[in-house]
Amino acid sequence: TTLKSDDGSLYLGGRSGLWQRSLSDDGAESWKRIWKPSKKDQGVYSILETKDSSFLLGTSDGLARVSKSGVVEDRLLQGLRVTSIKRNAKDEGYWIGTRNGGLRFWNGEDFYHADSELGFTDNVSAIHIDKFDRLWIGFEGKGVFVASRKEAQDWLESHSDIDTQGFQPQVFADACEAADTIIPGVSVSDDIAVESLDGRGVVFMRGVQQCPRGVGYRRKDGTVVTMKGWNATVYLAKTRQQLIIPEGLPADKATVVLLDSKNRLWFGTENRGVFRIDAESKFFRYGANEGLANNRVSSILEDSQGRIWVGTVPSFDQDKKLYHSANLHLFTDDGWFHFDPRNGLIQISTHSMSFNREKDLLVGTHGGFSIIDPDGNTTSYGPKQGLKTFFVKSISQDRNKRIWLGHQYYGNGVSWFDGESFHRTDKTHGLFYDRIAVVAHDRAKRIWLVGSNGRVGVYPFSFFKKNRVSSPVIKKAVRSVNLIK
Repeated sequence: TTLKSDDGSLYLGGRSGLWQRSLSDDGAESWKRIWKPSKKDQGVYSILETKDSSFLLGTSDGLARVSKSGVVEDRLLQGLRVTSIKRNAKDEGYWIGTRNGGLRFWNGEDFYHADSELGFTDNVSAIHIDKFDRLWIGFEGKGVFVASRKEAQDWLESHSDIDTQGFQPQVFADACEAADTIIPGVSVSDDIAVESLDGRGVVFMRGVQQCPRGVGYRRKDGTVVTMKGWNATVYLAKTRQQLIIPEGLPADKATVVLLDSKNRLWFGTENRGVFRIDAESKFFRYGANEGLANNRVSSILEDSQGRIWVGTVPSFDQDKKLYHSANLHLFTDDGWFHFDPRNGLIQISTHSMSFNREKDLLVGTHGGFSIIDPDGNTTSYGPKQGLKTFFVKSISQDRNKRIWLGHQYYGNGVSWFDGESFHRTDKTHGLFYDRIAVVAHDRAKRIWLVGSNGRVGVYPFSFFKKNRVSSPVIKKAVRSVNLIK
């Protein structure tokens, strides 16, 4: 299969992978392999360039979203052979043909599915949309289907995908075993990513290394950084770069690490502050003067504007019965800014952070959680709002915009918030463990839970829907003034 990209480049897909043709000034032709398929992929059967200039590649193991530098950024429909991909009208979604899996429509978030059970066949060989906005679908040995694209889309969107039907809860010894069973191989599935680093599989959840245990971070573009002692290793586009951290820095005390979009290395420590190492190996320490000394750094994130957020758990002065520093810190070109309950947060210890699909920052504390929008406006939920299990160790959002909370310290299992009510499931309702340290979500909308003992439970949402206790929001959420301006 071939593709001529928007910039005029020619790409060729086949059993040996994805290749790009280039011409030198003297007209000589050469080919460069961009991406090599795995044994499960077998080859490239279809190519589509996306709006963000990456590629969607149809393989024998589903769709691979691959950057132009050859990094796998996402995996979809694993286990199905994708025979054809067609961009929908106005770039609103994709039509996907599969062998043995029927026809799929993907709107960027959800999949819709038609196969032999809906009167189609399971083997789609080709898809085309003509200038009259008609959808043409070729079936292997069964002829051609033609219909108005809009009517076909409206009909198909009335049938939800069935990928998770029949999936039963499973419990694993650790995240490596879970990923190897559910998304085997080097793979990406929403929050879950598996990379082969120095010949060993490493599992990341929401960008943070989970297995084997260690300090590591994976960016959305597939760049990985790991730390061990005073050595940091950056894996980027099939290259491996070693960074030596000055021994005067407490790198051996690192709790979290981040490689930001400017390729600056950040790491947080236990009570030693936050450190930044720039590309030219120049380093900066942020400690007492920045309100970051005597804090445990729980998380470091970069937002869509390139700003750095640092979550900390400040130490408590038993004699004076107060905290000496804030629990949320923002680094911008204008310097550091610090936030705590006095200017809007629900509580003073930050145990976890993540971003939702609206690019809001979710902040989990030992008194509930706060939602901070990109402009700094804050909404918070705690005990007064009906959140009875309020000690939040992990916070994340699923594709249905439910906010999930992992409760580690008091053994309350896991909660989720649908905008109107809080719901909770724990061991008395069949959950594998009560102390949940991490909550993450895969592309098939399964919920991955990491216990404080390292064990991992993977569940369909139907399990939680059937096994829960619920309580409505009983009072209007706390709203603060703008945090940033």
